[in-house]
Amino acid sequence: ARLENRLDSLRSELARWGDVEASLHGVRSELESRMETQLEARLESLRLEHRLGDLRGELEDRIDGQVKLRLDALRIESKQALKVQIEDAQRNIADDLVGLQQKLVTELRAETAALLGRESAAIAALDEQLWITDQRLGQRIDELAHLHLRERVALAERSLGVLGGGRGGGAAAAVA
Repeated sequence: ARLENRLDSLRSELARWGDVEASLHGVRSELESRMETQLEARLESLRLEHRLGDLRGELEDRIDGQVKLRLDALRIESKQALKVQIEDAQRNIADDLVGLQQKLVTELRAETAALLGRESAAIAALDEQLWITDQRLGQRIDELAHLHLRERVALAERSLGVLGGGRGGGAAAAVA
């Protein structure tokens, strides 16, 4: 009976161990299921992180491409705007130069006219002085010719007076 009790006790303990084992098996299955779920969730999280990294890289590449395109477009626009500004400045400079050239030509003409007027006046003054000098010279030549003639007449009268004896005094006085 003792043995049977012991055997019953062992059987009941064995049944309890069976229950514990079944319970442990259930816990183990639940733990394995939870771990598998967590592993799958972690794996999915890693996949998402990897995909997110890939998307981030693609996005950065796209943004870089868009930025480069925009910068190129802005560079082209800036060059075109600068070209237009340079052309406008060149036209303005050309217009200014034409205006300045016209102003300088007008000033040069005015200065030339004034200079020609002064030169004309100076030439007229010189011409008048030359005319006056010519008149004086003419008068002086006439005086010298007249004086020379008187001297010749006087010389001729003396020559005649020496030859004729004093009759030539009336002719010299008539010439003078």
